[in-house]
Amino acid sequence: MQTTKSAKHSYEDIDLKHFYRGKPLNIALLVIKNVCIVVGIMSLATLISFGFRALGFYEANFIMTYILGVLLVANFTDGYLYGILASVLGVMVFNYFFTEPYYTLIAYNPGYPVTFFIMLVVALITSTLTGREKREYQRAEVREKRIRILYQIEKNLLAVKSKQQVLEVAAKDINELFGAPVLVCAADINGELNMRHIEGDVTFEDKREQKAYMEAFQSGSACGAGTQLFSDCSAYYFPISGQSGVLGVIGIIFPKHYSLSESRKVFLDTIGTQIALVLEREQLYEKQQQTKMEIVHERLRGDLLRAVSHDFRTPLTGIIGSSSTMLENYDSLTDDVMKEFLQGIYDDAEWLNNLVENILNVTRFAEGNIKLAKEMEAVEEIVAEAVSRVKKRSGQHKITISIPDELVMIPVDGMMIEQVLVNLLDNAMKHTPQDSNVTVSAALNDKDIIFEVSDDGQGIPESDLPYIFNRFYKTKTDDSNTRRGFALGLTICKSIIQAHGGNISVQNKPSGGLTFRFTLPTKE
Repeated sequence: MQTTKSAKHSYEDIDLKHFYRGKPLNIALLVIKNVCIVVGIMSLATLISFGFRALGFYEANFIMTYILGVLLVANFTDGYLYGILASVLGVMVFNYFFTEPYYTLIAYNPGYPVTFFIMLVVALITSTLTGREKREYQRAEVREKRIRILYQIEKNLLAVKSKQQVLEVAAKDINELFGAPVLVCAADINGELNMRHIEGDVTFEDKREQKAYMEAFQSGSACGAGTQLFSDCSAYYFPISGQSGVLGVIGIIFPKHYSLSESRKVFLDTIGTQIALVLEREQLYEKQQQTKMEIVHERLRGDLLRAVSHDFRTPLTGIIGSSSTMLENYDSLTDDVMKEFLQGIYDDAEWLNNLVENILNVTRFAEGNIKLAKEMEAVEEIVAEAVSRVKKRSGQHKITISIPDELVMIPVDGMMIEQVLVNLLDNAMKHTPQDSNVTVSAALNDKDIIFEVSDDGQGIPESDLPYIFNRFYKTKTDDSNTRRGFALGLTICKSIIQAHGGNISVQNKPSGGLTFRFTLPTKE
């Protein structure tokens, strides 16, 4: 009995697409088709038997012809019933046409009933064995088809590189396999069911459907069409379960009055298991990447703390020393000496203020909390404000400005771009002699505005150029007695310019010195 039931399920699954496309076979047409096959084959057997009688063959040949007809009926029809019908029909037709008296169901020969009985038994056994072999073949065919399907799905899933790609590939493969609308959902790294992909229908957007697949995700049990829970839904939802729990949900919209057999549920669960393996792999990869990022962030925080504690010490020591000297010797200090001490305190405080601003920007960019307040700003005003901020601490450096004569407006965060220019100017003055020149220029081309900050210092080795914007990077030619600022200024410059959609670069001048160049789009 178990074999028969299994064979029935396998047979139902031979052409899944026919069911899933919403076109279930019409039972009446199927019955008519099979009856026509029975009548046609038995009629052909009767005609052949008439030919054998005309040629003078024995009755045994007629019997074998009808048994062959029963065998063919069992092979070309669906189910055991038609083989039995052909067996009975064959005995009756043989009795009617080929036993005396002809054209009646009466048999004069006392041996004919035994012949009819044996003929019927042989025909029934032949029909049953043929039908069983046919169904065994169909079961093997279904298993082979399922193995091919699972192999193809697994092959496609192995090529994905993210959770979203897993959902897209899985939904597409299941949709092509069944020809039915498909929804595939997955939990994100926080365990929330926020990732999904739909192929073929928007019914899944309905609130009732959403409640159903959320219930499948939370309970770990199938629900929706064909189940007791949310039975009024259009789709059947079943969870994607892995070793770590429920990872997602698959939903398939079946045609009405479609029967979801246990064998089909097992097949769908097998597909879900394959998807679960890939999702767990991607989930593990995401956790590894998150752990790596946390390690990197912790390392950067440690580096930043060490750099801050080291670089804050020098200006703070200068401020404390100057202020304590002024307090202790206030009455004996001349105005010029007092002014000199105050200027030193101001310079150190200004440098600390700029350093703190860079530190805050670094942390904002690292955490992704930076927000640009873009407005249409005049290039002339941005450059003038940046130069005025560094003018007080420029010492004997000569700052030259070169900007277009016409008014140029660009969509930028003015404060941020000023900070870029301030950092570049500070960098130039820090690494050049007191009497050197620093030039700030701006030029307009078709799509961008090009800013340049150049100096006439010694430049840096070509090998250092690719790393000059890296955080904490210090060139080999840096003077150890010079305030370093732990290389955050140039890093901030790069982050700000990239956030505006521009590019920044550096190169040595042929005549000596460095030129920092960055471009900004003139339109959003």
